[in-house]
Amino acid sequence: MLRSWATLNFISGSVGFYKTNSSTKSFHQMNAASNFVNLGISVFWYRGISKINSKLSYQPFLVKIQYFENLLLINAGLDLLYKTGGGALL
Repeated sequence: MLRSWATLNFISGSVGFYKTNSSTKSFHQMNAASNFVNLGISVFWYRGISKINSKLSYQPFLVKIQYFENLLLINAGLDLLYKTGGGALL
């Protein structure tokens, strides 16, 4: 889900950046950049989860999931900061 969302927003931000000449250009640039980071996180997670041994016990798996949840919370806070900053520049 994150990968689809990030890809769509990265493409729309890139198109918006190249199609506008006004102050919204900065907003589209920030949108594309933040979603490039989101795309990287989703690829990192997908590669990591695909390498997990299926015989792994519950506790180590739970630790990996909680680590990723914390990473997503930090990323969500940064996304909010990016979007607020971009909106303030308008």
